[in-house]
Amino acid sequence: LRIMDWEDEALITTKLPKQYKGGKVNNWAIGYVAIAYEKGILDDVDMMYFNPNEPAKRHEVAKYVIRALGKEDEAQDNMDKKLRFVDAAAVPQGSVGYVYLVDELGIMKGDGKAFNPMGTLTRAEMAVLFSNLDEKVDGEKDENEYTGTVNSIRDDKIEIKMGNSVKRFKVSDDVIVYDGRDRID
Repeated sequence: LRIMDWEDEALITTKLPKQYKGGKVNNWAIGYVAIAYEKGILDDVDMMYFNPNEPAKRHEVAKYVIRALGKEDEAQDNMDKKLRFVDAAAVPQGSVGYVYLVDELGIMKGDGKAFNPMGTLTRAEMAVLFSNLDEKVDGEKDENEYTGTVNSIRDDKIEIKMGNSVKRFKVSDDVIVYDGRDRID
C-alpha cells in the first residue's frame, strides 16, 4: 500500500469490510486490510480465509503484487501459461497467471530455477521485491501528476515551479498536495 501511495487511506480507515471473515486483525492493521480489499489486492475469497498473522506464501505475494498493479485481467489471461520453473507443478492452479506475470515483469524471479511457491519470503527477498515493484510504479508519471516547488497558494490557485518554468493551476478542495511524504492542506 505504501508503494502504491495508498497508505494515507489505510491510516484513516477504522473498519474492516463487512465481507471480512478471516483471522483476527490487530487495530493498527485494520485500515491496511480494508484498503487492500477496496483496491482489489484482496478479493472475496481472501476476505473469508485471510489470516494476517500467518506468513504469506510466495504465490500469494505474487497475486497481491499483480493485483496492486491493476493487472488482474492480464493474470487471468495467463493462467494456462507454462512456467519456466522446475517446481512449476507446485504453483496452485489459480496462481499460475500471477506467478507468470511477476516473473515476466522481473518483480519476483525465484532463485533462477525454482520459484518455491509455497515458501515464504525472507526479509532480503521482500527488500528486492519492494525495490523492483517501486521501479515499476514510480517509473512513469501520471498525466495529471506534477512535481516541483510550490511558489504560492492563494484561494483556489496554486503556482508550482518546475525546473525553469512556472505552472499555475486552479484547484478545488479535493486536490491532494504532499510535502515530501506528508499530506498537507
